[in-house]
Amino acid sequence: MVCTENYYHDLEDNLIQILKHHINQKVSKTLPGLIHILNVYCKTKIGNDFYTLLAKTPCNLYKSIAYFYKDELASNIVLKLILRAIIEDEDNLNIALNYIKNCRSKEFIDILYKTVTQLQY
Repeated sequence: MVCTENYYHDLEDNLIQILKHHINQKVSKTLPGLIHILNVYCKTKIGNDFYTLLAKTPCNLYKSIAYFYKDELASNIVLKLILRAIIEDEDNLNIALNYIKNCRSKEFIDILYKTVTQLQY
């Protein structure tokens, strides 16, 4: 059992590192400082960084962003810009966004894993 738990922990850590690399690289070009601000906010309010929330509890991340912006449209736009760094297909992007908004974390995380396997590090 410990071996299996370590395996999934390593997978989550790898996912977080890949997300961090790709999102930082792409989002910082168009919206410098955004991820840093959201990361500090998430750590302060929830106790986890932005990437951990995205990979493990995306519904909590969405709720945090929505609370931060106090506007659903702005929250959706920001999250969509961030997700576009890893999900290029517009249909999959919209599906992923809807999964997060509707707290369907498992389905969203499944999309993340499928997407990152196609990304080159």
